[in-house]
Formats: sequence, structure tokens, C-alpha cells
Amino acid sequence: MRALRSILVLALVYLVAAKLGLQLALVNKYATAVWPPTGIALAALLIGGYRLWPGVLIGAFVANVTTGETLSVSAVLASSGIAMGNTLEALLGAYLVNRLAGGRRAFDRAADVFRFAAVAGLASTAVSATVGVSTLLIADLAHWMDAPAIWLTWWVGDAGGNLVFAPLLLLGAADFRWDWPSSRLAEAGLLLLTACGLALAAFAVPLPTMPAHLGLAFLCTPPLLWAAFRFGSRETSAVLVVICGVAIWGWLHGALAGVFSPSGSLLEVQAYCGSLR
Repeated sequence: MRALRSILVLALVYLVAAKLGLQLALVNKYATAVWPPTGIALAALLIGGYRLWPGVLIGAFVANVTTGETLSVSAVLASSGIAMGNTLEALLGAYLVNRLAGGRRAFDRAADVFRFAAVAGLASTAVSATVGVSTLLIADLAHWMDAPAIWLTWWVGDAGGNLVFAPLLLLGAADFRWDWPSSRLAEAGLLLLTACGLALAAFAVPLPTMPAHLGLAFLCTPPLLWAAFRFGSRETSAVLVVICGVAIWGWLHGALAGVFSPSGSLLEVQAYCGSLR
């Protein structure tokens, strides 16, 4: 019963996160550059074990099958294929991280951090993108000419989910205590305000002489270094999530300018957020 509850909770969390991510699907209604569920699924399997994979399958299937305006045979088949790709991605990612990058303690050593980025951020995510795009093409829900753009968007979104959200969940599960003295809490609050302020200046609030754009992303480096040297990996991951959230908020409100289309700009933002890991 405990395993069943965990599976159902994972499916529900995955579904909610997927629905939020699919609100930003531009190149195809099934592909988005913002996909937190990948990181949620990877962290869940690393913490709770491979037995939780049905939660990924159920959550992914329901999220995709309810994406279209009408329920059709092609939509059901496509959702099944996409859900299987997402599940395989999570299982492969968890297996590779366990074997090569220290498992749920991947962030205890620098070498394991790089291995985590390679196997979870780059390798396993290619599986879901490939299976997903292939499924869309077979189900005639995407054009062949659009396949490269859809695949890149899918891969960047999944990679960002693993590199941005999974570390925060894993580090939070490893040490969830916040028993800090008041001076430490005050510094953490100041750090959070600084990160928000600089991220807003970089991504969301146009300066008098220029619009917000990724060229100002260097403004977010000081709070990340502050968190890394004064706090630790957990707090640095939290600051990274805040910065990425502000960047996406800025893009949603049209403040983030660039030379690319809206979908290209979002892809650029997510690539930047993933590289910060």
C-alpha cells in the first residue's frame, strides 16, 4: 500500500507539473522547452527506487492524452508512446546515475556532478526526445520538416528538468533541516532578495537604454557564487530555480528580447538555465 500511494502521488505531481510545462508548448503541443516532470521523475526513482516507474507512466499518459481538444485513436496511441518514452528516460537516467554518478548522493563529489550532468542531462534525455518525436511522426501529429526543431525543444526541456529541478529535490531530500541561527536566516533572506533583484534586472525589467536579454545574464552570477561559497549545493540549487523562474516569467511577459522567435528565445533561456548547473 505504501508503494501504491507513492506511485499515485508521483503520478499526480508529474501530471500537475506536466500541465504547467505544456502551457509553454510552441513548436508542437506535445513538446515544450520547460519540462520539470523529467527532474521530478528522476529524483523520485533515485530516492524511492525503480518500483515507482508506473507513476511516471500514468502521469505522462494522462498529461498527454488530455492535451488535445478531442480524444482520438491517434492521440491515445501517441500519448502511450510518449509516456513509454518518458518512463524509459526516467529509468535509464536513474540507472546511469546509480551506476556512474553516485546515485542520490551524486552531488557529494565534483566528479559525480559532472557525470550526473552527462548521463542525466545529456544522455538519457535523448531517449525521450527520440521516442516522442518518432511517435508524433508515426501518429501524423507532426510534420517531418518540423522534426529537428521539435526534437531539440524536447531534449532541451527534458535536460533542463534534470539539471535544474532534480538536484534541488535530491539535495533537499538528503538534508531537509533548516535549523539556522537568526543571522544565517537573515543572510539567506538577503541572498534570495539579491538573486530575485538581479534576475529581474537581467530577464524581466528593461533598463533605460536597452531591453532585457540574455546578454545581461551575467548579473545572476554573484548570487550563485554567494550561495555556493557561503551556504552549499542545496541552497545554490534553490537560487538557480529562482533565477530560472524569473527568466521564464520575463519571457512570458514579453520583456526578454532577442533575435530569435518566441520559441527560439524560450529555448535559449532554458539552455542558459541548464548550463548554470
